[in-house]
Amino acid sequence: MKIQKICPDYSIKPWKPAKHMVPHLTIETNMTCNFRCKVCYNLNTSHVKSLETILQEIDIGIQKRKVDTITIMGGEPTLLPDLCKIIRYIKSKKVLCQMLTNGFLIYNDQTDNFLKDLVTSGLDRIILHFDKGQEAYEELASLVFNHLGEN
Repeated sequence: MKIQKICPDYSIKPWKPAKHMVPHLTIETNMTCNFRCKVCYNLNTSHVKSLETILQEIDIGIQKRKVDTITIMGGEPTLLPDLCKIIRYIKSKKVLCQMLTNGFLIYNDQTDNFLKDLVTSGLDRIILHFDKGQEAYEELASLVFNHLGEN
């Protein structure tokens, strides 16, 4: 159904860019996660792409599009052992690198070394994502927002 049929007064129109003009690329690196959200589409929680496959996907996306930002996502990308290598590779392509994460491993690292490693690897932005359906949602949300409020 088109938006115009629902609300004829709205002037919302789909963006139809040329194929080479889509500036954002998302890379799903893994399906593993440290939460089991009730509404998650991710049912194959053991699948992890190889580093080689991820780097190939980055190269293909950059070849086919004029990419200015790449988002690393999963599952939960902070569970990847090669995460910093992936970030450095993306940055070597001269594009912004952001990560969609539930933030749990970053927040629970008492030394902040993990966050420092991500930042020094070139990570430009962290997008926190957690759902009401996550186990420990209330606790995690409280921890994250209280921590952000302290700074």
